[in-house]
Amino acid sequence: MQIKSLFLPISLALAGFSMSACSVYDKMLTVPKTLTATGQVKPKQIPEASAAYTAEEKEKAYKSAMQDVGKKIKQDPNYKKLALATPEDKSWFGDLTYKLWDHQITKEQFVSTGLKKYPDRSYEFNFVADGLLSKPL
Repeated sequence: MQIKSLFLPISLALAGFSMSACSVYDKMLTVPKTLTATGQVKPKQIPEASAAYTAEEKEKAYKSAMQDVGKKIKQDPNYKKLALATPEDKSWFGDLTYKLWDHQITKEQFVSTGLKKYPDRSYEFNFVADGLLSKPL
């Protein structure tokens, strides 16, 4: 089973919708994608799961972590929705959150990368980072 992209589910979570109630959620996910220098979209290369975890277990754990963050966002009146309007923005955010959750980057790298694109959203990037890091694999 492939790790799947979170374009729509992430945008729904950031908007405050509950993804756990959506029966189509699992079917909508596809592999996170990145943009090449020429603007072409290519699948993100997901590192192989460690020997202790299968790809399916990692996928399930990541989805669960993202759902938990979405639920916390809905409950936080201080959280302001990120403007992830384009597929490229959604892909960028999905890739960034996966890298943080999978410990490919640090919280500081996640926040600083996010602030380059959304400079007035420090609270939001720290909030998402804390939520993802509280649900380790």
